Amino acid sequence: MKRLTIDIFEKGDKELIGMIDMNSEELGFNYCDTPTMQGLQCNFDGDTKEYNAVLEKVQQISDLVRELNKIYK
Repeated sequence: MKRLTIDIFEKGDKELIGMIDMNSEELGFNYCDTPTMQGLQCNFDGDTKEYNAVLEKVQQISDLVRELNKIYK
């Protein structure tokens, strides 16, 4: 089984409000997306085909999570 954990920060430090944090030990990546910046750490070197593919997918997931969260507010 592979697990992906997604945390949505809604309260607390003003700099963290709106942050989405994704982590998967099994897939080997950690992604953080805030309203002002984003960052990806994964098993692939930056600016490679694989790294860019992972980045594109986690950005899409992050957008979908924000949309889903708006529905439940």
